Amino acid sequence: MKFRFILSFALLLLSLTCLGEGSERAYGVRVFDQTGAPNAIVSFYTDNPSYIVEEYPLEGLTVRAAAYANGAYYLMIAPSYTCDSLVRVDMATGQRQTVAVYRLKKDLAVRLIVTDMTYDSSTAQFYALAVDVEGVDTQNPDAEVNLNLYTIDPATGEAKLVGGQAAVNLVTIAADANGYLYGVDTNGTLCR
Repeated sequence: MKFRFILSFALLLLSLTCLGEGSERAYGVRVFDQTGAPNAIVSFYTDNPSYIVEEYPLEGLTVRAAAYANGAYYLMIAPSYTCDSLVRVDMATGQRQTVAVYRLKKDLAVRLIVTDMTYDSSTAQFYALAVDVEGVDTQNPDAEVNLNLYTIDPATGEAKLVGGQAAVNLVTIAADANGYLYGVDTNGTLCR
């Protein structure tokens, strides 16, 4: 439960999108709430983050990770643990569009447990941290797994392996406008 809360909080913080000078309105995806409120795209003002407004409900969708790009939120949907589909929610209208439905044994993304994603505007790609479960004994709670870095095409949902994390185990990532990726590791260290 603690991991899910930390993951939810990191997802909310990294998905922030501020609009206009001084407005300081931020958006995020609520994936966990102690009151039992359903998943939703939410907004809040940074000077009063405890007042959360539900913008678009996401009932029935289990969101593993999300990122904002070009006026929309992209949601990695996973009814179990691995990815089922990539869904786009238009922030102006709330309209949902399925970008990709992942097919077993045909798409890499269907094997991934995505823990975080971010949009890199310099490459027009999403980057995602994920575990590839192929070859992992998912019944063994002590099985060793590593988070890898993947790109995800926003137009097609196609995932491609960028590389593994041998030296550092990042748990959350963000990209800046210059294309630099930043991450926070399991020790709380900010990495670039």
